[in-house]
Amino acid sequence: MTTLPKGVGYAVEVRHRSWLGSDLPALLREHGVALTLIDYPRMPRMDDATADFVYIRWLGDRREFPSGHTHARRDRADDLKWWSERVDRFLSERREVFAYENNHYQNHSPSTLERFLEIRRGI
Repeated sequence: MTTLPKGVGYAVEVRHRSWLGSDLPALLREHGVALTLIDYPRMPRMDDATADFVYIRWLGDRREFPSGHTHARRDRADDLKWWSERVDRFLSERREVFAYENNHYQNHSPSTLERFLEIRRGI
């Protein structure tokens, strides 16, 4: 990682829990690379920042929604509240936070973001 160009923020995303038990988080921390914090089936919740910024991905599970998935919704309010608390902590640590929400998380990315912001504002 010593050859990564300077002036760019890097994040690494893993989707198999075996990587989390390795020395990967320590290696990323040493080089200021963010371990992407994901909300994804079969992965533990991660809330350990390894860089001066945090990259969160709310991925969800595409198998939870029927083909076309235009009407079904999954209520993720409890999960989004948990993430909001983490975001508060990261911001208090003066970390920049980036978040990405996939349609398969709650079935509609814009409404996921809207609900997250409502939770952040205490609505």
